[in-house]
Amino acid sequence: MENELVERIAGMRGTLIAWTRSRGVRDPEDVAHEVIVRALQNIDKVAEAKSVTAYLLTIARHLLADRARYGLPTVSMLVDPAAHEQDAEQADPRRAMLWTILEQAASTMKTGEKALRIARLHYIEGLSTNAISEIVGMSRSGVKSALRRLRVAAKRLARDLR
Repeated sequence: MENELVERIAGMRGTLIAWTRSRGVRDPEDVAHEVIVRALQNIDKVAEAKSVTAYLLTIARHLLADRARYGLPTVSMLVDPAAHEQDAEQADPRRAMLWTILEQAASTMKTGEKALRIARLHYIEGLSTNAISEIVGMSRSGVKSALRRLRVAAKRLARDLR
C-alpha cells in the first residue's frame, strides 16, 4: 500500500509543476520537488487524506505562502515584479496593462505600496484574504478595504485615461 502511495505522490510531479507555473512561480520544478519531499516525510498524514491531489496542492499553497511571507526569492512576482515583466507582457498583454494601471493607481494612494503588495498576493498568487491578513499583519477587513480602495483608484485612473 505504501509503495503505491509513494508512486502516486511521485506521479503528481507534472500536476504540481503546472499548478505552480500557473501562479507565476520562477522555479516550479523546485517547488514540486519540495512538495513531494514534504509529502513523503509525512506519508502517514497523506495516507489518511481523502484526496492525495488536494493534500499535495495544499502543501504547495502553504509553501508559496511561506515564501511570500518570508520574502524568499523564488516567487518572482512578489520579490521582483519587474524581473519577468517582458515575459508577462508577451504571455498576456492585457494582464500586463491591467497591472500597470494598478501600479499607477497605487502611486496615487497614501498606502499604495502596501495595497499593491496585497493585490499581488490576492490576484496573482491567489491567496485568500485570511492568508494575506496573516502575511501583512492586518485584519481581514483591512485587507478587503485595501483591495477595494485600489480597485476604485484603478477605475478612476482608467476612466480618466479614456
